[in-house]
Amino acid sequence: MTIINPFAIINEHRERAPVEIKEILKKLGIVVREVDFDRSISGSIEKSDDGTFIISVNSADSLTRKRFTMAHELGHYILHRDKIGNGITDNRLYRASNANYYIGNKEETQANQFAANLLMPKELIESLRLKGYTEPADLAALLLVSLQALTIRLSVL
Repeated sequence: MTIINPFAIINEHRERAPVEIKEILKKLGIVVREVDFDRSISGSIEKSDDGTFIISVNSADSLTRKRFTMAHELGHYILHRDKIGNGITDNRLYRASNANYYIGNKEETQANQFAANLLMPKELIESLRLKGYTEPADLAALLLVSLQALTIRLSVL
C-alpha cells in the first residue's frame, strides 16, 4: 500500500495561481460533489462506509465560495481527521452546525486558516505582486478567491 504525503501534493500546487484545489483533492482520493444544501450550509466532509472521504459543497454558491469551502473541509481532513466521525457540516460562517462535539470554534478557526494559507500562500502573493499585480481585486481574480477573503488574508501577512 502506497502512503500518500498530503503536504507533498499540496506543496506542488502552491506555486501557481490559482491553486488547483480540485486537483489536490483528487490526488488525495477525496471525492467532491455539489449538493443542493440549504442556503445556510456551505459544505461538509464525511467518511463513507468504504473509508473514502467526501467533501460536499453548496451547488448554489459562487465558484470562489466553493473553492474556499473545499479548502476549509480539506483543512478538517488534514488537521482533524480523527475528530470527523460521521461528518462535519459547516454553516455560512464555517462553524460546525451539527452535533459533532469534537469540532469547536478552535478547529473551525484552524480550518479557515488552513484554507486561506492553501488558496492564498504568502509566497505566491508576493510573487504576483513582483509581477505587477498589486491591486487586491486583480490578485483575488488571479487566485480565484473572493475579494473579502483576500483582504482578510492580506491583513495578516
